[in-house]
Amino acid sequence: MRRPPLARELSGTIKEIPGTAQSMGCNVAGHRPHDVIDDVSSGAVECPASEEPQRKMFPLKII
Repeated sequence: MRRPPLARELSGTIKEIPGTAQSMGCNVAGHRPHDVIDDVSSGAVECPASEEPQRKMFPLKII
């Protein structure tokens, strides 16, 4: 997974992991990765709300 995640919501960040597993042909805890993504999208898997502010992609200081 790349850092920092580009998703706006935490559920999008959670879906990045099974998406990577799917592209590599792996399973996620014995389940097909696309089934895990569908469960997150449908709300069958509860995702906590992110309370921390959105980080900027490139937190660089210009001196």
